Amino acid sequence: GVTDPGTFKLLWDDKYLYVGILFIDKDIVAEGDADQLVHCSLGDLAEVFLKPAKDTYYWELYVTPQNKKTAFFYPGRGRHGLPSCLPKEIPLKKMATAVTFKGTLNNSFDKDEYWSAEIAIPIDEINARGIKLAPGVPWKILLARYNYSRYVPVKELTAYPQLEFTNFHASEEYGNLVLVK
Repeated sequence: GVTDPGTFKLLWDDKYLYVGILFIDKDIVAEGDADQLVHCSLGDLAEVFLKPAKDTYYWELYVTPQNKKTAFFYPGRGRHGLPSCLPKEIPLKKMATAVTFKGTLNNSFDKDEYWSAEIAIPIDEINARGIKLAPGVPWKILLARYNYSRYVPVKELTAYPQLEFTNFHASEEYGNLVLVK
């Protein structure tokens, strides 16, 4: 089972895909102090992977409890990890995040309660890569979490949909994203 459960909710309008996040978290950890870092090795985070169903490219987006954000664009999974896919400047200029939490950040000597976040993903910037994120256009999505905590033996990785093996880049296992008006 999951030590600290959580939820994701999605909404969209003509400008943004909105992702709402609420994670129960007994030990809120976020050691990265800037945007556009590889935060998955620096503490808790929520991740959103977006991929057009009929192409190889995809986005990896995340937010941390410290309200730091990252956006990576991969032309295909075979280019994952290359420096060209990990730019120092965030490629989605209009991506916005907001975070709140109940607890103390990076203090393992108390018990925290939760952290929540919102991510506004700019649809026009996603669409600039080619395939439109729009009703009737097949896209894939993965919602994921890194949970670092003194209360788990190793960092806890969870995702929706659940993956056969814990590899957040296994895009063939992503769920279908259907935009409905």
